[in-house]
Formats: sequence, structure tokens, C-alpha cells
Amino acid sequence: MYKRQAYIDLPNGIISALGNQATFEAWVTWNGPAGSYWQRIFDFGTSVQGENWSTGAFDSSYTFATPLGGAGVFRVGWRHGPTADERFLDGLSFPTGAPQHLAVTWDGDGGAVRLFVNGVFVVQGAPHIALADIPDVNNWLGRSQFPDAMFNGSYNEFRIYDYPLSIPEVLGNFEAGPDTVTAGGDIYILMGNVNDDDKVNIADAVALLQYLFAAGKPPVCAKAADTNDDNKLDIADAIKILGYLFSQQSMLAPDHSTVTAATNACKGYAAEGIDGFDGKPYFPAQVSGLPPCAKQCR
Repeated sequence: MYKRQAYIDLPNGIISALGNQATFEAWVTWNGPAGSYWQRIFDFGTSVQGENWSTGAFDSSYTFATPLGGAGVFRVGWRHGPTADERFLDGLSFPTGAPQHLAVTWDGDGGAVRLFVNGVFVVQGAPHIALADIPDVNNWLGRSQFPDAMFNGSYNEFRIYDYPLSIPEVLGNFEAGPDTVTAGGDIYILMGNVNDDDKVNIADAVALLQYLFAAGKPPVCAKAADTNDDNKLDIADAIKILGYLFSQQSMLAPDHSTVTAATNACKGYAAEGIDGFDGKPYFPAQVSGLPPCAKQCR
């Protein structure tokens, strides 16, 4: 056992009150030891003996996150007690002694639970329970419904939202760090800046062509490279950059507005904006398999 056995007991009912839409977000540091399985970052639900007991929950409903699950990696799971059906998402190996940003978005209406680590989408799965169905009398940070070791680490910040954050919102929160909430704000983009050097020139067209046809590095902000705003990356985007540079042509921003050499600058676009041109989000979940903007301009 560990010297520190502290945990946080959140109020009863706050998870089930979310209905079926939520986000659980945390900045945590896990101190191991590396072989200690099933410590909990959070565990919301109840055990077989009910409130304030950690005697197991094989026929109870709950949702949890652990830095070290059965596969030896970070795991998020949820269980439907009456059918003893537990499902989970396995992420990456969880380091010890290093601060990590974690987000679990629960979109019951959309049929997806998504896991993010350090602002990056990792994996998703389908929920087979609603948060409203969890008998949440043990809403714990750092303690398990089972007789597992307490979480050996520290929390910088833990947040609960009553809606699933979007991919850009998760990324924005990670980049801003704890104590600053950016969800619902803007994502800043310099259109045509493919190689992340904060300027637009022929090197950006070359970088995009190398990515498309020569296994080059992917753009760190895919929507900045999507210069015709069709939510995909192809040769047409490189041609658009060249037209912008040498023929006074315009590029198209995420909101489908025109961008010329005279107006192009690092500009913010609403993370949750909807394009009036085609009714699609400014920032879709992916752009040709890439995050819409993994790194914003500054």
C-alpha cells in the first residue's frame, strides 16, 4: 500500500444528472509504480455494497479511467451491471512522473465515447449505457469501486462538462493548460501556412505536395492547408496556394470567406462554427485523416 491514501468524494448524483452527454477532463500526474494496475483517475458509480464501499462492482453500473488497465495501457471503461457487460477503450502507455492532459467525451446522442490524450484524439467506442442509468453514490477521484490501490499521484485540475467537447475544443484546452477554459472559443489559423513557419510562400506548396506524394510531414494545422475549404487535402490545395502567391487568387477560410494576400493573417474562427455555404462545421472531426488543427498560429 502507499503512504498517501487520499481521494476526493464528489456529490452523489452529479454524473447521472448529466443524462447522456458529458466530458470528463483532467490534468494529472501519475507516480506509479509502473506495475500497479487499476488505480483510478476517476470512478463514478457504486459497488455491490453501496455507498462508501470498495468491495467490487461486478453487477453494478459505473464508468472509470485508470492509468494502467488490463492491457498495460491507459484505459477508460463503462459497465452495465444488470448484464455484466463491460466495454472499454485502451489508449497509450501512461508515463509516470509527467503531467498529462486527459479528456473523455461522452456523446450518447451521437453514439460515441472518445478518448483524448494531450489534446490528441486516440480512440472511440459506442456506449451501451446512459450516464443517467448509473447509480452514482460513489463518485470518486482516486478511488475504485473495487479494492484496488488508491491513485498515487496528483491532480492539477479536474473538470466535468454537461456536453461533449469537440476535437478543436479539447485541443484548445490542452494548449491553454489548466485554469483557462477555451471551449467554445476560436481556433487561430494562418491560411496556407503548411510548414508552420508563420508565413506563406512557395515552401508551403512544396511541403503539401511532399506530404501528398512523397511521404512528407503532415501539416500541423490541416485546415490551414485546406485552402479551398472542402475538408480534404489534395493537389487542388497546393494549386490554390500557388495561385494565391503568383496570380492574385484568393484562398477560402474555414468559414468559406475569401482570403487574399492583403487580408491573410493569423485569424480566429469559431471552434463550433457552421459554414453557411454548405452547412458543415468549420472544423470537422478530421481532414483527410488528420486533426483539423493540431497547432494554432499565434
